Amino acid sequence: HLALRSESSFLTQKYPGLFTITAITPPDQELAARRAILALVAGFRDKQSTDEELVYLKKLLYADYAFENQSYADQVGSLSFYEAISSYRFACNYLSIARGVTAAQLQAAAAKYLREDNYNLTIIRPRSAGSGGSGGGENV
Repeated sequence: HLALRSESSFLTQKYPGLFTITAITPPDQELAARRAILALVAGFRDKQSTDEELVYLKKLLYADYAFENQSYADQVGSLSFYEAISSYRFACNYLSIARGVTAAQLQAAAAKYLREDNYNLTIIRPRSAGSGGSGGGENV
């Protein structure tokens, strides 16, 4: 009940990139939501996934990949994206590569990249009525 909406996203890249977590919270829940998100990330980083969790995560990944590659235009976009960062063959082998990922490999990557000293926090708030602004936001 800390966030009105939340989502996470990442972009498969040749080199490490951004893993983004976005949460829309009531103003009085900003810091509590931050603590909860960091606790979830720490749990993911510090505890190896069970076989059942890994199967579930892979099903989500496969479904997402299939959904994003339904049309020929989607497939062309995917192939050209992977060609730009490495090789189109990566797109062709993506699911088999993902199928081979183990829980230990996942935890090792999480431990390497999901560190507490390796994130940025941005809070965007509407301007107060007395600030003379007509909306917009500020970066804290």
